[in-house]
Amino acid sequence: METHNSLKILVVGDPSVGKTSLINILCQNEVKKNTSWTIGCHLDIKLFNYEKTNRNYYLEFIETNNRCKHPKSREMFYKDIKGIILVHDLSNNKSYKNLWKWLQEIIQSETFKSSESYNGLKGC
Repeated sequence: METHNSLKILVVGDPSVGKTSLINILCQNEVKKNTSWTIGCHLDIKLFNYEKTNRNYYLEFIETNNRCKHPKSREMFYKDIKGIILVHDLSNNKSYKNLWKWLQEIIQSETFKSSESYNGLKGC
């Protein structure tokens, strides 16, 4: 029986920089012309075969609502993430500068600090 490991990947950035579009391209191999604002969160899954080990993985791409001014409401999504994709708009320099705020919010959150992800960073 074949097993599938699951890897949670967080996709963050300012509003309207293309996070949902990027996830659609990665998971569905298509560009959606009309996407709406993410309310709550957006989750999509891609089955990925790592050819070196011939193991299958479920890549869970999670985008959280970034319009909320209360970062504590996003913290539940920061637990046990294995990767972060930072998205910004090349025509909006502020969206690039804000990536550091996003990283800071994630790394300083109690949920991330108490998860396996953070424990893996201690040896670095």
